[in-house]
Amino acid sequence: MRFALPIPFDIPDDIWHAAGIAAWQPSARAYSATAYRDAISGRPHEDLPIELVPIGRIEPPRNNGVARFLANDRLLRVLQGFVEGVPLPAVLGQRPGDDPTTDIQLVDGAHRFYASAAAGFTCLPVAIRPFWNF
Repeated sequence: MRFALPIPFDIPDDIWHAAGIAAWQPSARAYSATAYRDAISGRPHEDLPIELVPIGRIEPPRNNGVARFLANDRLLRVLQGFVEGVPLPAVLGQRPGDDPTTDIQLVDGAHRFYASAAAGFTCLPVAIRPFWNF
């Protein structure tokens, strides 16, 4: 399946149908979220505030200008989680500077980001960390 927003990306048809999401409709603006979990250690970061951020206010993760991802097994688990109503960890983002109107930079959570856009969610639960500029 081809999706145009937030940037063009594809989800393999077999993954889309295996997840059972083809006829599913979201009942909320975003998936039900738990605290962000560090991708390496698995440690939850309950100290980070979670905000519901419109997907259009989050900079899409890219690789050479296109959607970068996606491990099909991880994508399948995320989509199945939506269908089953399983709470998933918030994504990790940062807001450059102190202006709350600045778009969020996604740090971790590309699968949840693109799956949310494809599934029809309008917002994403984002754990906001302090800005790190390397």
